Amino acid sequence: MGIDFNLYAQEALDAYRTMASQPGVDPHRLVIVGHSEGGLFALWLANRLKGTPLAPRAVILAAPMGERYLDLLAAQLTARYQQAAASGTLSQAAAAHYIVQLQAAFASIRAGQGVPSDLDDPALKAILSPTNVAFLYQADQYDPAVLAWQLGDDFPVLVLRGTKDVQVTETEVDRLLGGLHGDRDARYEPIPDADHLLKIVTGVPDPAVDYANANRPFALEARVAVEMFVRRLAHC
Repeated sequence: MGIDFNLYAQEALDAYRTMASQPGVDPHRLVIVGHSEGGLFALWLANRLKGTPLAPRAVILAAPMGERYLDLLAAQLTARYQQAAASGTLSQAAAAHYIVQLQAAFASIRAGQGVPSDLDDPALKAILSPTNVAFLYQADQYDPAVLAWQLGDDFPVLVLRGTKDVQVTETEVDRLLGGLHGDRDARYEPIPDADHLLKIVTGVPDPAVDYANANRPFALEARVAVEMFVRRLAHC
């Protein structure tokens, strides 16, 4: 088995089963928490266990991705090329050329045909190395919104997103929430002034600086939202 989505998914499943088997743990009251990309694994795991004796009690998705993996990665890399062209570190022609190659490469991966050999951007070549392609192909098979919908209309889900998160957009979360539409037990909590790590950002967010600052406080609103969600579960 290679290092791919299936390996990480199996690790998540094994970890969950190990936790459920520990003395003093009620396997019927476990909650799966997934952050960022981990939200995709949380949704996969909850669906994998649905209808079994070890089905989770609820899922918490913190700053979760809401698009299919390759769509999200393509949007992020396209924005990076466009920003480089706007700043003058890359010509407009080169940026446009790289974006065309990126789109062709991702379409090829999604079709199960691997990566074209004519990529001109060394950075894109590194991202789409043979080591990564299997993971990207497998992860892209899962649509977070579809996985959310498959949980059912009475499955408790809490979704958190910081209003200053520059990695997961509000549009992405809206798409994911669309999959939860009709779920009576789904809740969405936007966290004011919090970034992708659910830590408080003062002023304009800058991940290159913010993420390195370990002294920034965790958003109190996120903690309160989780506490209230878990308390409601305890009374159900």
